[in-house]
Amino acid sequence: MFVRCAFVLLLVLMCLEAKDFVIQCQKCIITANLSDAEIAQTKKEMGEEAFYVMADDVSYDNYVTRNYAEANHIPYIVVDKDYNYLVTPQQRVKMENKWGYWLYARGKPIKFFSDLSDEDINAYFAIKHPKTPQ
Repeated sequence: MFVRCAFVLLLVLMCLEAKDFVIQCQKCIITANLSDAEIAQTKKEMGEEAFYVMADDVSYDNYVTRNYAEANHIPYIVVDKDYNYLVTPQQRVKMENKWGYWLYARGKPIKFFSDLSDEDINAYFAIKHPKTPQ
């Protein structure tokens, strides 16, 4: 029996690619670090000044989102730049655009938001009485 379980586990692990991030939380908000190449490409497309303005806005949004998640007991996960897919037992989602957030709750599909609001978080996680960060 142990050998059979070990063999099945080995097969599952072999099916996962090195670029797969396996989600192991009941519910969470996920964001991703960007590679140097992704940052350089975005900077090239936007122009340097617009890029730094946008990056500053994104940094502030991350701060606000992280605080709201913590106040409402939702884990906030930052995925390493080397991952390209989010994986659950039911889904494998390509992280096409790493400038955003993915919401996950067990039993629900992963949902991507390029811009995430408190209302989006409340709706997805069915938070009826949200707490405000201190």
